[in-house]
Amino acid sequence: MRTLLRSSFAALALVGTVSAAGAQTAQTAQTAQTPQVAQPAQPQPRSARPYRGLFGGSAQLDPNRVQAQLSFNASLQGGFDDVISPSGNGGIPDPGVESQGGGAAFGQAALEYRYGRVGRALSVDASTWSSAYSGINVDPTIGAATRARVETTLGSKVGFEATQDFRYEPNLVLGAFSPLEGQVDPGLLPEAQSATGYTEQRSWSSVSGVQLEHEWTRRHSTQGTYSYAKRAYLDSLGYDSSTVNASVRHDWNTSRTMTVQSSYSYSNSELSSSAAFNAPIVNHTIDGGVTYSRRLSRTRQVQFSGGGGTMFVRTVTALDHAPLEYWTPSGYGTVRVDIARSWMLTGDFRRGLAVLQGITLESFATNSARASLDGWLSDRIDASLSVSYSDGRSAAGEVPSRFAAYASTARLRYAFSRCCAAMVNYDYYNYSLRDIVGSPVGFPTEFDRNSIRVGLTFWLPIYGSYPGRGGSERTSGSR
Repeated sequence: MRTLLRSSFAALALVGTVSAAGAQTAQTAQTAQTPQVAQPAQPQPRSARPYRGLFGGSAQLDPNRVQAQLSFNASLQGGFDDVISPSGNGGIPDPGVESQGGGAAFGQAALEYRYGRVGRALSVDASTWSSAYSGINVDPTIGAATRARVETTLGSKVGFEATQDFRYEPNLVLGAFSPLEGQVDPGLLPEAQSATGYTEQRSWSSVSGVQLEHEWTRRHSTQGTYSYAKRAYLDSLGYDSSTVNASVRHDWNTSRTMTVQSSYSYSNSELSSSAAFNAPIVNHTIDGGVTYSRRLSRTRQVQFSGGGGTMFVRTVTALDHAPLEYWTPSGYGTVRVDIARSWMLTGDFRRGLAVLQGITLESFATNSARASLDGWLSDRIDASLSVSYSDGRSAAGEVPSRFAAYASTARLRYAFSRCCAAMVNYDYYNYSLRDIVGSPVGFPTEFDRNSIRVGLTFWLPIYGSYPGRGGSERTSGSR
């Protein structure tokens, strides 16, 4: 019990040491991208509908009004985890030691601050999270992340955005769902959750990015992006990596409901092994597609997008480091459907390139998909359900390497007031590896994990304007 309490208070104490100046209310903990092979930028979904529940949430911004908002949110949860793996040397479990189940405690906290107006703002977020277990000899883990973001306009037709992320992660991230990062907030992907981590493996990562968008006419616009990402592992398990990503996309609004897109992306990654061998991965992707959106009513809208193209990959084989080049199809698809007034169904698919972080130097042509349903049962009760699937295949060898991963999450939350809510959360995660070249000795080829947690979550406005019940705005703090 002391271990569980010590870990939870450590999470809250750590975030208190991080100062933030200028932030956007965003999802906590899991916003930094991992250094994966980049995917072409995809059409961004429409802005979220106004918040209709009782708990949390910041006000809808007035485009012509400069506003400052600062909030603090935290959660404390406890429950049961059926797979807790004792870590051996360098994070790899000791051979012959079976995973065990036991009690688990989880805490997270975040400060979120934003100053500005729509299209011209500065934001900084800082978050930390911690997990602890009872009944087994596993030390508590603590992770942390920060993000700074600035957006502005250059003249009347050019938008500019720059971001800087830093992240410290205590668990190994497999990276099976990385192709979806261009379409789904990375914090919503299965491997962003602490309940899916397999083993303790500390790493630092940073991502620096810029984006420019030029509106040529009402019908034509072009967007360009550039980012540089690094990840360094602190133990023996894992491959350090650095990645340069660049992409350009052109949108042509052919009508009020139809948009045609074309995009090109380039990425150049280098993975460093402990044997002083560097594995390059260069990827060129060309895509084309369409987006169709239609407003069904004042509060409901449907949007579909899809397209495809081809990828050219240049790398080396993991076994003998021989040069390897190949072409493979690419593709993507998204759907956003409003159901009734307070429910939304979303689906995302992407065929792209993935690298299993810390497991192998091979690259995989990967199909990843995610579907989710979320909404409000009443103004006090909200619920969400998501399922994800990913499978990949390498292009080298007589017997190609393969992997598959499955995940699902269900959450139910009841709000006592605008600041406090009780929640129950269930997570399931599974992966399987087949004929993976160069995987660490002792690393399991099959993994299956269930966890359930109950707890409390808090959202506290510290400074700024926030909506009252029924959508009216109220002020917290001095202005």
